[in-house]
Amino acid sequence: MSDKPESLTAAGLGFLRELITTVRRFCDQTYTPELENLVVHFHATRALGLLRGIECLVVSGLPREAMVLCRSLLNLVINLAWLTAGYHPSRMEWFADCEI
Repeated sequence: MSDKPESLTAAGLGFLRELITTVRRFCDQTYTPELENLVVHFHATRALGLLRGIECLVVSGLPREAMVLCRSLLNLVINLAWLTAGYHPSRMEWFADCEI
């Protein structure tokens, strides 16, 4: 792969589409209605929307605008990592009460 923007964009779009497919499969699974599963599923569904938005913006030639959604996706990942780091039911309850 060369360092030309076209090849980087094509490689990035390929990765993005694979990621969207993986997250979509995860979102389509059925989970037990436990709070932890619902919170993780909420984040995965939200991530899928952000990934689709990033793809649309990049394909439309608006990569800088896509960076805003990338930042939102990063915040989502950090939030999910905090929520699931060593299971603490109080974190899940707080998120369900304040964020959903």
